Amino acid sequence: MKMIATVLLMMISFDAFSQTIAEKEIIDFMRTEESIWNAGDLEGYVNLYTPDDSCRMLTKNGSVKGRKDILEHYKKYFWPKEKMGQLVLEHDLIEKETDEVYYVTGFFHVSFSDGKKIDGRFSTIMKKVNGKWYIFSDHSS
Repeated sequence: MKMIATVLLMMISFDAFSQTIAEKEIIDFMRTEESIWNAGDLEGYVNLYTPDDSCRMLTKNGSVKGRKDILEHYKKYFWPKEKMGQLVLEHDLIEKETDEVYYVTGFFHVSFSDGKKIDGRFSTIMKKVNGKWYIFSDHSS
């Protein structure tokens, strides 16, 4: 009985430890998102989406699917660089779905040089592909 309890405790501890690592990686990913956006690198930002054409972004006008179309969407609304502003992301939920998929929600804040600000909410499905986190699905409002 002690052996079973020890094994169960080790399994629970290992799961909690690995989840903490994934959460840290996702928070680090969000800091990378901010840095790339704030540098005005739209192509670099879109490269944060999964490398297959199944990635998507939900907008008020519909759904955009695949990196190429997501990049075109961003260029339409956030280009040139001056239209991008400075991005800050805050998470309020990082929830494990599987070892390779997490659901993340939070707040975004974009500040512009003229003093204008845009604040809103986001929900993202993060997907780990070949050991690296990507945005699989994104919705901001």
